[in-house]
Amino acid sequence: SKCNNRHRTDQENGVPTVVKKMLSPSIKKIFPWAEYMPRFGWAKNGTKIWAQLLDRKQQHFVVALFELSQFKENTSEEDPTPEATIIWEETTDIWINVGATVGFALILINDCLTFLSNGNFIIASEKTGFRHLYLNEYNSPGNYTVKTLTQGEWQVETSQIWVDEESSNVYFHGTKDGPLENHFYGLCYAAETPTPIRLTLAGHFHNVLMDVACQHFVTTYSNVREPHKMQLFRVAHNKESKSCFIS
Repeated sequence: SKCNNRHRTDQENGVPTVVKKMLSPSIKKIFPWAEYMPRFGWAKNGTKIWAQLLDRKQQHFVVALFELSQFKENTSEEDPTPEATIIWEETTDIWINVGATVGFALILINDCLTFLSNGNFIIASEKTGFRHLYLNEYNSPGNYTVKTLTQGEWQVETSQIWVDEESSNVYFHGTKDGPLENHFYGLCYAAETPTPIRLTLAGHFHNVLMDVACQHFVTTYSNVREPHKMQLFRVAHNKESKSCFIS
């Protein structure tokens, strides 16, 4: 697996040198039940590496964090430190659909994990039968308090999700207004009771692209009676109510 490798580039006489490092002990030793690694990537600021792991039946799912010190040139000497930190785990007797979520603050990332600068992270899960967003608030290594951001008999569409840490808002497509419509919503994940706010015109199916600063978005929308239209909106925030709106 690619996540078992780490490359470092050094400058020697002006020529880059690539050093191959392997995770020690290997993922297979740490998680012998794991068959698939759907996704992996860097945690915030490149301080750790995360990986999604799934068993053969797709009924056991974890997201694990690995320290960079665990990647070694010589794998004969296994690291005596803790092997991995599990930050999210799901089990079911049915099937786990892995395709979540979100991206790093202020940047769009599809189908992966959002680590915030304070150590918290946001993930999407279908554990209730509908795909929803959850904020995991950091307490200590491997110990998080889970806060439900969205809920109900509708789902978050994870094709495009944006996170703005400055305003503590997350933006996403969803079907909260009905399964025949696709809308763009924003919510403040720092609010005591996060409430999704629809930012697009009702009665239409919207496809939205947002800028990396999370200040403007363009929507292309239509319905069975109207052809495609395109509009540009600016997003504003109410700091007192911790809500967002368009202007």
